[in-house]
Amino acid sequence: DERAGLQLKHDRRGVLSMGNGGKNSNTSQFFLTFGPAPQCDGKHTVFGEVVSGFEVMDAVEKVGTDGGKPSSPVTITDCGAYLPFQTPGAGYWYDRPDAESYTGVSSIFVVRPRVALVAPSEAVCVRFKKALGTCAAPVSIPIDAFGGIDGCIKRVVELLSKFAIDVVMVAPACSDLLKSLDLPPSWTKTDAGVALVKEQVIIAAKPMEAAIALRERSWIGKHEGVAT
Repeated sequence: DERAGLQLKHDRRGVLSMGNGGKNSNTSQFFLTFGPAPQCDGKHTVFGEVVSGFEVMDAVEKVGTDGGKPSSPVTITDCGAYLPFQTPGAGYWYDRPDAESYTGVSSIFVVRPRVALVAPSEAVCVRFKKALGTCAAPVSIPIDAFGGIDGCIKRVVELLSKFAIDVVMVAPACSDLLKSLDLPPSWTKTDAGVALVKEQVIIAAKPMEAAIALRERSWIGKHEGVAT
């Protein structure tokens, strides 16, 4: 039934929609929006959205051309169901030297936890990013850009509800958020073998201690099989 998806809007970056040529013509063709596309509303069926990995979309957008054929090939190398708390939301492949391998290397996937940074300003978020380095995929939520604590809480809850982030790191100056924010039910009632509590997901830390706090105090730093 396409009706529900046809009522949804192509109103932002990252909307996932089926490409079709008419009623009941959905096949395996799909597209992602790089911005609002109202001309697609009511014509193409929305069935999902991008929740993380927007840097991949940025890279794909750069190889686009006016003729429609990308300047460099874009290939989907893997796909499957996203399982919260099990499927890594961000990371990269690393060719680790391996003397026993025919090629001399073995490819491993290095997980980068997606960390929402709640701080008074973007300048403080930048300090967190520098401290975390490459061990995390940060998402800035500066209070001055979201209209105060309430706006930040709304954004954090939205990201958590979509499983778009793994950890929320809060600057000491924003400690009021710790009292006001609770985990969505989908985070506390999980059958993924991970028993989560608020203190392991939403943690307070200074920029200089961000990496240690992520590794030693967050659930993802302690979860078996996750490297930080």
